Amino acid sequence: MKNIFKHISTSKSHSGQITRSPGPTPFIKRHRLKHEKQRRRGKKKLERARRRELQVFPEKSESSSKKMEITIRPFKISDIDDFMVYGCDERVARLTRWNAFNSKEEALTFLKDFCIPQPFFRSICIDDHSIGYVFVMRGSTEYEKYKAVLGYAVAAEYWGKGIATTAAKMTVRQAFKEFPDLVRLEAFTAVENEASQKVLEKLGFTKEGVLRKYVYIKGANVDSTIFSLLSTDPMP
Repeated sequence: MKNIFKHISTSKSHSGQITRSPGPTPFIKRHRLKHEKQRRRGKKKLERARRRELQVFPEKSESSSKKMEITIRPFKISDIDDFMVYGCDERVARLTRWNAFNSKEEALTFLKDFCIPQPFFRSICIDDHSIGYVFVMRGSTEYEKYKAVLGYAVAAEYWGKGIATTAAKMTVRQAFKEFPDLVRLEAFTAVENEASQKVLEKLGFTKEGVLRKYVYIKGANVDSTIFSLLSTDPMP
């Protein structure tokens, strides 16, 4: 079958020189344009089909095929080795009030004397291995028990996986059940800590503003963004 789109041909003129025929006829132009439109439509259909296939049958890696079981529970002394992974990491401690621990003895003392005795200081776990912490600290006086502070941190290797959001959500629900007289749950983040702020926004916390030079961290007073969730607000 002849190719109707091949419009360039050669022939000899009366002078014996090779000449080229004129450009494509209107008929060939119409068929060429029709063919190009059909090719583009076919390409778009193929791309849409591929996207639908990826949505229905996503490719699973070995790590994502196993769903992580995220739990929160009280700390145990046996958590010390897991705790050291993030407790000694400067990246994790950078935007918190505590400094990264320099030794196992320091970390063990913090675990025994601070974390474990607290009424609500929980280990964030994956398959019962500690990969972070979450806490609710109530007011210290009779006039402040109606409110509490929420805080959390996760090992750097688990950042961006939604683990902090899941753990904080479980904590918020438990806190309002465990402390029925709790009216207001507050959370403070460094102004530049956008990841932590997104966690709170996902949980339905209200951003109330920025408190100037409110928190003393690493030898300096810094601004802090304050969020709150009331017992009358929708629970996450």
